[in-house]
Amino acid sequence: FGLKWTGRVAYVTMGLPVFIMLILLIRALTLPGASDGIHEYIGKWDWKVLVKQPEIWSAAVSQIFFSVGVAFGVMTAFGSHCERNAPAFENAFIIAVSNSAFSIVSGFCLFAIVGYLSLLEGQFRIYSGPAFLFGAYPAALSTIPGGLHWVRMLFLSMIMIGLDSAFALVEGVASLIEDSQYGNAVPSKAVLVAVICTLGFFGGLVYTTDAGLIFLDTIDFYVNFAVLFLGFCKAISAGWVYGMGKQMEKLGYSVVYGYFGATFGSILFASMVWFGVKGNTFWLGLLSLILIYGAGVKYCHSIMKTLVDEEKGIDMKFLVEELTMGNVLELRKELQSSVGYMPWIWAFLMKHVIPQVLLILFF
Repeated sequence: FGLKWTGRVAYVTMGLPVFIMLILLIRALTLPGASDGIHEYIGKWDWKVLVKQPEIWSAAVSQIFFSVGVAFGVMTAFGSHCERNAPAFENAFIIAVSNSAFSIVSGFCLFAIVGYLSLLEGQFRIYSGPAFLFGAYPAALSTIPGGLHWVRMLFLSMIMIGLDSAFALVEGVASLIEDSQYGNAVPSKAVLVAVICTLGFFGGLVYTTDAGLIFLDTIDFYVNFAVLFLGFCKAISAGWVYGMGKQMEKLGYSVVYGYFGATFGSILFASMVWFGVKGNTFWLGLLSLILIYGAGVKYCHSIMKTLVDEEKGIDMKFLVEELTMGNVLELRKELQSSVGYMPWIWAFLMKHVIPQVLLILFF
């Protein structure tokens, strides 16, 4: 009993909620007022919210991290059980697309129910969180013919999804302990899983108290930042820290650390301007980012120009490529020897996009 069995069980615990969701979707779309809810879902676009409420970006990224399991060690744990040369890129693409597709389709079901509920109440209200999932949603389903059975199906699907999350999170912790220096001290996988589940059970009792929702909101708020920080650490480890020693041997400490400082120092300063100074500071922050980054790049370029002048056989193009992409392309090459094809754009994003964006979202 282990990963193979949980994989087999997941065919039911994941397949059944998808099947139930499709049934609920069909039924929800036939309810009066469903079209109003769908219109609120995809018919109204307020792009100004993305600017006026920047915290939406970090909340959205955190939600994707939670939904897919990024930065929790879950994907690392499951990936370690794959065969050598398993198509990691294809698997990651399928997982990400499937997750987003399920979320989008679920949105149609939820907003159709919201539209129906608004028709019953005489006003349109947007529900969120536990108030909707455990209150408004079941209440709306209970008013339609066979309502008790629809409510049962809803909570059955939630229980199944909860089991899937439990399987993944427990496996992530168990794999970490087994692969560590403390793994030899564990009598068996069953004992380890039992201990993890027991600790999780007692830790979860706090959510069953009268203050459970307060604890939930508080922990959820701070865990969002923790997840973003963990994602940033993993991205910067892959895109910048890996192979940094070899880069220093070729380019020198001043160039490597200078480029690192220019990249993240400019983002840190700009973020403090954007989120720490009151008023419309977007352009001021952007200007400071460009100036600091430009000064750092100019400093690195001057040192590399000196290296080109002093050592024959080295051209500026080679040094620039080594500085900007050398280490992460080396990581890509090493990964391709064990996990199959990795696109070049992955290396570029890990170096120049993902760590920087996550750092901004963390603020």
